[in-house]
Amino acid sequence: MVEFEEDAVNQTCVCKLSKLKQELTIRKAKDGFIFFEIASPKGKVAYELSGKYSSIASAKKAIQAYDNNLPLSPTIKREQFAQDRLKRKEKKTNAPVFEPEGN
Repeated sequence: MVEFEEDAVNQTCVCKLSKLKQELTIRKAKDGFIFFEIASPKGKVAYELSGKYSSIASAKKAIQAYDNNLPLSPTIKREQFAQDRLKRKEKKTNAPVFEPEGN
C-alpha cells in the first residue's frame, strides 16, 4: 500500500511505500518543461520508475504498480520478524504457570 501526501501549491507529492523504507517524491522536472519526475532522497530511483511523467496522477499510478510487484525489502522483513518475536515473547511471559497438584 502506498500513502500519498500531495502539495498542490508546490506541485510535489511525497509517497511512502509499504515495502520500502525510503520515501519517493514526485516533483516538477528541472528541465523547464511541464513534465514530472520521481526522485529519491538517497541514491537513484529504480529503473522502472525513471523517466518523465505528464502528470502527478500518472506518476502515482506508476509508483502503485511498482509497489504491487515489489518484494519486501530486507529491512522491512527484519523489522516484521522483530515485532513477531516480541509478540511471542510477551505471549510466553503472560501465560499462566500450571503446577501439578499433590506434590
